[in-house]
Amino acid sequence: LSSNNPDVAEAQATRYRQLAVELAEAEQETEQTAEQAVKQEMMTSWQAQLKSRKYWQQAITLRPTWPYYHLGALDIEVLLRDKEAIQQRIKHIIKLAPNERGLDEGLLILAFFVWDWVEPTEQEWLLARLGIVPYPTLKTVFSYAKQSGNHYDICAHLAWKKVKGL
Repeated sequence: LSSNNPDVAEAQATRYRQLAVELAEAEQETEQTAEQAVKQEMMTSWQAQLKSRKYWQQAITLRPTWPYYHLGALDIEVLLRDKEAIQQRIKHIIKLAPNERGLDEGLLILAFFVWDWVEPTEQEWLLARLGIVPYPTLKTVFSYAKQSGNHYDICAHLAWKKVKGL
């Protein structure tokens, strides 16, 4: 495998993200502290998240105009709760690929998880985008927005015809 292959970096980033989630669940179950994990030379969820972000950054460096790598990086930055990185990444994705419909669902879901951190100009763009997505995508995004308590903006900014069945 080549270290200059962004697909390899993507696969590693995806694997470390999955590992981070598994470790977080295990840490909750066992109530193991990060300090205990370090003593036992085990990887913590936080370390796996940081490693995932490193691999996403490597993929982005190798193929900077591929917006899906940026979406993967945004996903891990949301898990890391890195407000500044999230704001920058959302701005960059919108600028890089404003018409890439394949990003809609993932970008909108992640944005609504951290809606209070998204800047007003990006919120406006995301709400406008939400107004043109297919109904199944709108329904999925609304479900996640509701789980995170950020669904009110969807109701307030979209036409009643679009939101009444949600």
